[in-house]
Amino acid sequence: GASADLLGDIVGDGTIDYVIGANMSSLQGKYGWCRAYSGVNGAIIWEYKSVKGGVDIAAIEDYDGDEVTDCVVADLVGRALVVLSGRTGKSLKRIVVAGW
Repeated sequence: GASADLLGDIVGDGTIDYVIGANMSSLQGKYGWCRAYSGVNGAIIWEYKSVKGGVDIAAIEDYDGDEVTDCVVADLVGRALVVLSGRTGKSLKRIVVAGW
């Protein structure tokens, strides 16, 4: 499976950018990933890899105060939520969910 959401204009070019997450079964590989893509030409802006399994993704309000929409990734195998910078894809916070 896969998930997608709109991030807004994360690179400042006036076009709405988007993020897509895919899990291991979608990739037939070792990890899940999410990627932010340019709304102008579809180029990859950044990529986050989940070494523990698949990911689901959703845009959230600006978490780190840089005035860019951020996103949260559900690391399904690692049983954690990871807040990512919408601008860079860098992990901002990891929250392990007990009993998940």
